[in-house]
Amino acid sequence: MAARSSTPPPSWPTPAIRPGGSPATTSSVCAYFAGQAEQGHADDPQRLADQLVIIFDGAIVQAVMGTGRRADAALTAASALLDAQHLD
Repeated sequence: MAARSSTPPPSWPTPAIRPGGSPATTSSVCAYFAGQAEQGHADDPQRLADQLVIIFDGAIVQAVMGTGRRADAALTAASALLDAQHLD
């Protein structure tokens, strides 16, 4: 059996959405979400930001792979998280 490389091919989309993509990009997105959550007076801005990054990353993966069955699924999930945080 041939060994598989963990490095994606050069044709793979931007580093932010490659497997093993840039941690700096993910932390920047998380910091942005946390800042917005703080401005909205979320109960727990960092937890909300972490949860939104999971949704964000999942939506990107589904878009790249073409496996998204419901275009509104990420929006519905994010809305539920925002509602649960009692934002202003």
